[in-house]
Amino acid sequence: ISSGSRVLFVRLSAPGDVALELPALATLRAARPDLHLAWVTEDRCAGILQGLPDLDELIVMPRRQWRELRRESGRRAALRAMRAFGHELAAGDWDAALDFQGNLKSGLVTRASRARRRIGFARGQTREPNWVFTRERVPLPDPRLHRRERDAALLRTLLPATELDLDLSPDFGLSPEELAFAPDCLAAPGSS
Repeated sequence: ISSGSRVLFVRLSAPGDVALELPALATLRAARPDLHLAWVTEDRCAGILQGLPDLDELIVMPRRQWRELRRESGRRAALRAMRAFGHELAAGDWDAALDFQGNLKSGLVTRASRARRRIGFARGQTREPNWVFTRERVPLPDPRLHRRERDAALLRTLLPATELDLDLSPDFGLSPEELAFAPDCLAAPGSS
């Protein structure tokens, strides 16, 4: 993948699972600081990703808004809003989209991105028919692999000739003072 390429992470939900994908973001940023890294996630998970130094762009899928629109204005209005979101996503001119979630919803978003390379897991290793929305399907030797190894398989497909440090922690953009203060907060009375 060339310098300056635009790469989209697709992990829409749930909050804990979004947080568990952060090392994959840190790994890709460290390996290729020249890439434009974006992440599409649902509105309820956006707070986890806001302000991360490793992330160039956060795209929020307004799922709550769509539910409310459907309740108030009907199914057609909600479908129009979803279609408009898909068009906005496709306008990002993505070089690659990595589907870390592997379900129908994430597959639809990956497809809507119109990324030139859509990378996900192989048939039988996703929930629902997610694999039909990707072009590059990564087979896993064992479906019980640790999440870190599953993520690494997607990253290696994107960057096959790049050495990846899979032990990186995400950068939360905290100052040295904030990092020094964290242990005191955790040890404060009533914090258990």
